[in-house]
Amino acid sequence: MAYDVILLTGIDNPPVKTFGAYKCAHELRQAGFSTLVINFFQNFEFDELKNIISLAAGPNTLFVGVSNTFLNPGFAETRFIKNPTRLNRNNFLPNSNNEPEFVEHLKNIAPQAKIVLGGCRTTIDTDNPLIDYAIVGYADISVVNLAKHLRYK
Repeated sequence: MAYDVILLTGIDNPPVKTFGAYKCAHELRQAGFSTLVINFFQNFEFDELKNIISLAAGPNTLFVGVSNTFLNPGFAETRFIKNPTRLNRNNFLPNSNNEPEFVEHLKNIAPQAKIVLGGCRTTIDTDNPLIDYAIVGYADISVVNLAKHLRYK
């Protein structure tokens, strides 16, 4: 099944589900958008993450949203950072070197899909050229409005 929206989130120390992505997923589902939350995504090998996207994305996928709240050097190393560098608020994957390949992979499966960055580290001056939209602040209403915009123009 291809989902309309895929949300990547997680924290592994302590291993808990994050509230924000699930609140956004609930609101998206209430508005009629099929939504998948992939928790603890930073613990997957990069190829595993690509395989999950291959299974979850498709022609109807509007965007992949990534929470950057827990993507910071203060938390445990992720499995696919071999030589970690300092992460900043403009990254949407734990290893920013993987970002272009991830976007290319997504676009091969879902050409119209966008990359959306959210989370407490997102600011209005996000300047990563691979990010299509940045949602600043609570996203439970904004993600629904964005999904409607992308679907209905």
